Amino acid sequence: LYSPKGIVVNQMELITGRGFIKGHLSLITPSVKSYSYFVDSVRMIGEIDYGAVAAGDVRYFSRAYPRFPVINFSGSFDGTVNELKLREFDISALSSIALKGDVDLYNCTSGIDLSLNSEDLYVAGSAEEVKSIVKLFKDSLPPIMDRLGSMRWQGSFNGSLFNFKTKSRLNS
Repeated sequence: LYSPKGIVVNQMELITGRGFIKGHLSLITPSVKSYSYFVDSVRMIGEIDYGAVAAGDVRYFSRAYPRFPVINFSGSFDGTVNELKLREFDISALSSIALKGDVDLYNCTSGIDLSLNSEDLYVAGSAEEVKSIVKLFKDSLPPIMDRLGSMRWQGSFNGSLFNFKTKSRLNS
């Protein structure tokens, strides 16, 4: 369904050469001209039953997005690309990375200025894989990270990857 105020896609199945998304999506705009400023002007509302997205597909829209393999995900979302609320999201990547919870994302297309807020977030993975993802945003992390092995982290997180407040528990 299309109108000058937006697009509604029910029973969506989006297939690319590298990925697949199944769910529903609404793109809401004040006017057709808003599509020229998509990341800040178009409100996206949707629910993903299942998605597998390759970085190359996302990088088509934003070169700031890091290069890494397919990300699998499910959950609902509401907001613009640069100010996005994820609810009941379940994300997995690489062989052991998992992220679950409700997350508010800000500055998603800027790379290093990405920030997130969550009151109950769960993250699990190996130290090596966590470093490989964080390394996409920053050249290095402290060598102590190598000693952590497999880790599980749960709690609140507010801020950017390198300047944040948290009340959480880390098991390694």
